[in-house]
Amino acid sequence: MRQLRQKLKGSTLVELKNATLGLDRAKQKSVFISKDGKLSRDEKYIAIWNVDQNHLATIATTRYKIVQHKDAIGAVLDEIQRYGFTGKGVIRDYQDVVTLEFIFDNIKFSPVQNVGDIVHVGIRVTNSINKTTGLNGSIFAKRMVCLNGMMANKILKNGVLREVHIGNLNAKHAIRKFLKVAIDSTELLRKYVSEALKDSFEMELATKVLFELFKVDKYRKAITEKLQEKKDEFGNLTRW
Repeated sequence: MRQLRQKLKGSTLVELKNATLGLDRAKQKSVFISKDGKLSRDEKYIAIWNVDQNHLATIATTRYKIVQHKDAIGAVLDEIQRYGFTGKGVIRDYQDVVTLEFIFDNIKFSPVQNVGDIVHVGIRVTNSINKTTGLNGSIFAKRMVCLNGMMANKILKNGVLREVHIGNLNAKHAIRKFLKVAIDSTELLRKYVSEALKDSFEMELATKVLFELFKVDKYRKAITEKLQEKKDEFGNLTRW
């Protein structure tokens, strides 16, 4: 189970970049095996050492490539800055694993006409030095009114970052490609969120109607439970 060491919030890219300076660093060390009372270096495996916590993060094959937290999260922030975007975010520091969640100020839309909701596009990027995750990223939409986030991986098949720490991994190139998809995804997200919110409004209306039509609590509860079964993975009532 990951233990959250600190949560680093930033209202600007500069604040978030400064926060990356305190993230844990890793380095490669040799692995030695004992045989017949003699130590010899293992040619197939290496140790990934968390320098700042002074502990063993993991044992990996020699093909494993360390991607430093500072480099991974910094590359995301650099790419956002290159596009000229602004926003706010938070870095969750679990020592061997870090996660950046960033919400764009500039990439937003109103999903349903005459409702007034504003939905912002956001990204989540995770990196590890202990093999529990690769360099991973996903796109999400967040309603500013009720603050419930909706992951968009399922509909944006190209909008998912999945890179393992092996061989000639080019973290900056992978992040650049991922960010471009995230930035270009606004219209597709609009359509998806609009459908989700319509279903959500239908659920709220259905619940209000139930209270008026069914005064007996046990009947109202039974019908509400049936409606709950029709919800999708995001908690929204689905027409399907």
